[in-house]
Parts: sequence; C-alpha cells; structure tokens
Amino acid sequence: MRITVRVLAQPDAVRLLERDPMLRSACDLGAIAFSLPADSEAFARVVRLTRDASGLWLTPGMDFTASELAECNFVQVACTRTVRETDKDYARNKAVLDRSPEVVTGPDTRIRLLEGITLSRLALKPNEVAHLDEWAEEYVLGQGVTQSFRDDGLDGFETRPVLDGRTGDPYGIYHQLYTRSILPPALLDASTFELPISTPTDRSYRQMGFLTYEPRALAEAAHFNRTAEPWAGTAIPSWVVRRGVAESFRRHKLKGWRFKPVLEANGPAYADYLEQWRRLYGLMSANPRNFF
Repeated sequence: MRITVRVLAQPDAVRLLERDPMLRSACDLGAIAFSLPADSEAFARVVRLTRDASGLWLTPGMDFTASELAECNFVQVACTRTVRETDKDYARNKAVLDRSPEVVTGPDTRIRLLEGITLSRLALKPNEVAHLDEWAEEYVLGQGVTQSFRDDGLDGFETRPVLDGRTGDPYGIYHQLYTRSILPPALLDASTFELPISTPTDRSYRQMGFLTYEPRALAEAAHFNRTAEPWAGTAIPSWVVRRGVAESFRRHKLKGWRFKPVLEANGPAYADYLEQWRRLYGLMSANPRNFF
C-alpha cells in the first residue's frame, strides 16, 4: 500500500516550484492540481520548496494491491454508481433521516440509520448496486443482487422498500440495503483527525486512509455492518462487510461496488501503514499553512 497525494498549490507556491528542473519534468505544474506518491523525492521537494509560501492543499489517498485486499478479513464498501434524487426526493429522504432515532455508539459519537428511500427516477439492472446520490451512504439493490445475497446466506443482510416518488408505492424490484449490526468504534490513529465541527458531546472525524479495528472488535461481526462513526457525514455511518460479501459480489458478477481494505491492529501491514501516515504528517508540518 502507498499514499498518493493530490497537491493544489497557490500561485506563489507554483512560481517557486517552476524554478526546479526536476519538478518541471515530474509534475504538470500548469494543471489545477497534480498527484505524487507521498514517499517520493518529488513530493518531498514540493513541500520543502514551499515551506515559506502559501499553504498547499493536500488530498491524500491510498493505493493498494489485489493481494493486500485479499488478505483482509473485512473490507469497506465504496460506490462506483450513483442514482440521483429530485429536489422532492431529497427533502423526503432527509426528513426520514432527521426523524430517525439517534443510536449512541460511544461517549461522543452517534449515528442515524436511514430506513426508507424515495426515488422518482430509478433504473438498475438486476445485477447492479447504486449509491443514493452524493450525501447518504445508502445503497439501492437490483433484484438479482438481493437474491444473490440471500442465496449465499449472508448474515446481517436485510432490505427495506424503495418508494417511487411519483406514486408513493414500493418499486418491488428494487430494495434498500439495511442492517442492524453496528460495529464497535474504530481505532483513531495517525490516519485520522478530528474535524473542527466537533463538539464535546458530538465529535466528528475524517478517516484519511483505511478503517482499523482491534481484532476482538470484529470477532462477532456479521457479514454486513455499519460503523459506529458517521464517517459519511450527516450522521450516516459507513458500511464494513466480511470478505465473503466481496467474494459473493465477484462470483455473481455484480456491479456498482469496489472494496477497500479494513485493517486489524495486529496485522502485518499495520505498522507500515502507520509509519507512512506519520511520515506524511511530518512532511506537511514544515509549513503550518499546509492543510488536508
């Protein structure tokens, strides 16, 4: 695994970088932003040369290999397809979320489980999964996906109706993915930072890399789980599933999800993972105006 950083630099920083022959050949400095491996000499030079300039806006992401993913017992779900709401759909879905009871998952964390989606326009193939617009980490399943998960006997798997916004009736062939299985809190480590919107009783965090858990926290987890933290924002938790879900997804040739590693604190990759994030934070601290 490796951190790649997308760099957005202010004009004064770009002018400094353009003086360096190596960076002129390694980066497209004329672009709005450019990407570099966080452990590369080019990225170290970018940070060093701009330590007295306006801050860099850094957006890190993690690349991983198929073999690293295959070693994980759990993975996090991410979408590759989105279905759009109308303004009325959004108002209805947000109202349902706001009426949902808070689930207290820790001393300073709470989530809400959205139960019941309205969509006025919906067309999915039977083997497709789609994400609810851009704001809610909720998923709509084609009927083939629902049947595949049921046939494979995956636990923690439930469905809820998806309503047609034009008629108010359930679609029937589409369902919302649902579970009542909630994981214990994830570890807050070098790849996590607290957001400024946090309050003493309601804290919010941003996970820059991969979710990580103590192994005992996952020992009794179902195939389908929600996180204890609202990583997705607006009180909505993320999805963590057992590797068997990803295997079922591929075996049945389903579409619409990709999977990211979920790490365990005693795993062989975790020490290297932490060291990469500590090194990145150390580099960016050279200029207090740098930010994620």
